[in-house]
Amino acid sequence: MSELARRLRSGGSCVVVMVVATIALAVPGAIRHPSAAAQAGRIDSIAPACASVGDRVTINGNGFGAKNVRIEVGDVSARIVSATGNRATFVVPAGVALGATTVSATNPGGHSGSIAFTVCDLLLPGTWGGEWKTTITSRKAATGSVTAIRTVTAFLRSGEPFGMGVVVAKLATCTGKVTDTDLDAHCATQVTTGTCTASGDVEVTLTRTGEAINGAGASTLSVIGDCGPAMSSAETIEISGQRLSPDQGDPGATTTLLLSFVPHASLLSRVP
Repeated sequence: MSELARRLRSGGSCVVVMVVATIALAVPGAIRHPSAAAQAGRIDSIAPACASVGDRVTINGNGFGAKNVRIEVGDVSARIVSATGNRATFVVPAGVALGATTVSATNPGGHSGSIAFTVCDLLLPGTWGGEWKTTITSRKAATGSVTAIRTVTAFLRSGEPFGMGVVVAKLATCTGKVTDTDLDAHCATQVTTGTCTASGDVEVTLTRTGEAINGAGASTLSVIGDCGPAMSSAETIEISGQRLSPDQGDPGATTTLLLSFVPHASLLSRVP
């Protein structure tokens, strides 16, 4: 037997180990380590499930990739506050639309998971801030006759919520969006209590041009059964306003954008 053959025989086990190791390294990681595939980004829970822009939200799951995880609300990237492999906290970003959406988490390997989420409220852009005097004219949808004219003077503060969060979380499904110049919101709900079934719908569109705002909307309330004093109604809404000053007033006041511009939206919060 040649010297080479003796060396191969005596070192055979080493050669086998080297060959096996080489093959193993060539196999994709998910096959070499099955647990890695099992831990590909998965979201099991989210809390709270309804939150406003600027709020912190926490997801729990598996395979997030710690602080290397990428989280999106809809298609808008969110800022990560803290993250581990199975838990991450983020801030609901500006630029998202109001209403139902999804939160997705993508780990460095490109694996992602998602879960249902609702944006309850949006923040007021700085361009809307100030003291506004707004006139809201309501008319019967069927005849056009005026049912009410209200003039509201209110401070609107940049970075504060619309004021829709309570309505969304409590009763309604809402959609909408706000930009520096335009606002659009639509909320609807249906509630049954005893022999009363009531449904409400409020929609408003506003445009801000410099120091003036103009818009229109509609408000309907439909009742079936014994709903006490509540009666079915359908009205259109005309909105016009002027900014009196850039002063945004003291923080903490209860006046909100939605209820200031569209007082008929309060119908939703009064549905039995």
